[in-house]
Amino acid sequence: MKPYSFIFFLLFFFSCKKDVVTPIKEVESYVPVIKNDKYFVPFTDYWALANDKAVKYGCTGITGRTFFNINNNSIPDLVITVTNGCSLNKGKTFVYVDNILKWSFEDPQILTRKIVRGDLNEDGSDDIVLFGTGYDAPPFPGEKNYVIYFKPDSYTIVELDNSVAYTHGGTIGDINNDEHLDVIPIPNQLKDCYAFIGDGKGNFTKNKLFNGTYTDMAFHSELFDFNKDGNLDLIMGGHEWDYPTRILFGDGKGHFNNETILPAAIGWGTITDFDFSDLNKDGVEELIITRTSGSTGSGASGVKKNPGGFYDDFRIQILEKSGNSYTQRTQLLNSPNGWENTWIQWIDWALIGDADNDGNVDIVPDSENLNDPSFNELKLFNKLYYKGDGKGNFTISYKR
Repeated sequence: MKPYSFIFFLLFFFSCKKDVVTPIKEVESYVPVIKNDKYFVPFTDYWALANDKAVKYGCTGITGRTFFNINNNSIPDLVITVTNGCSLNKGKTFVYVDNILKWSFEDPQILTRKIVRGDLNEDGSDDIVLFGTGYDAPPFPGEKNYVIYFKPDSYTIVELDNSVAYTHGGTIGDINNDEHLDVIPIPNQLKDCYAFIGDGKGNFTKNKLFNGTYTDMAFHSELFDFNKDGNLDLIMGGHEWDYPTRILFGDGKGHFNNETILPAAIGWGTITDFDFSDLNKDGVEELIITRTSGSTGSGASGVKKNPGGFYDDFRIQILEKSGNSYTQRTQLLNSPNGWENTWIQWIDWALIGDADNDGNVDIVPDSENLNDPSFNELKLFNKLYYKGDGKGNFTISYKR
């Protein structure tokens, strides 16, 4: 079971004015221009960067990754973790700076599930938080979460705190509007869920957010201002037959109160990623949810139960905003023909950006194995992406 999440990619839209002269009056029209965020780096061969290659069967995987920026230039840096949840050995971490391997060292966790980025001590270099579950078998002993503080020529690994839990994911953002980043691990064992309120100097105060039963089956989470009130909101999801995917609205003081339940996807009820982007250029971000299921690609697992196992094939759901809630306007985006014959291949993350430089937002499935050209299982699908038309419609394409 490998839901990640992971990381989120922002798109910036700028308006350019175009005057059209008519016999009656001057009409102004505004056309958004897509500018990719520097962290949008599609079609990455992660295994090559780990000096290894993908295998069809095995517990070892690239279970965490994020692009970030250590030396504050225009070249995105990358951290990846290679871990094995079936053993008691810790994994390995690789850090690339300006496309060159800068450091490789022992991962502080046995199984890292998600890595998030942000300048937590406000020194001008991005830092990362590692959320982990640890050994992924009974008795599921759990894991501590860690912060790695980076400088251009050094790094320091510290515990976020001494709590041990099966933490499948988490997120960072300024939830109390004090202009400092906060950290929210989402544990699946503890009786309570806490936010770690940052002071901008690398220190945190631990504040309770929820009773743990509320987050026990929430494996993925992100922060985003869904209702545009200036406060970050929290989206959480896991297995929809146990835990409905939902948005909890922030009050700007570090708490989350009212919630809205998002439309389920029958048969594809396992969440693996959340993303946000204006796909149709109407000035409102859509919610993109990457999903997988079980039962040999048929999507036979339902919302109420999951009789067929986990993590087989994938679908992408696009939800449009309607007030403070979301509706599914179109059908799920399908995986390409033939994908269902591969061995339990889900998608770990989705990247959102203009992959083909045509001015429209595309959706790029991203996984540890997808762009390893030596991995025969998925070689046919290398550089797969969903080409956007700027109106919210997508077709499967390959950037060969």
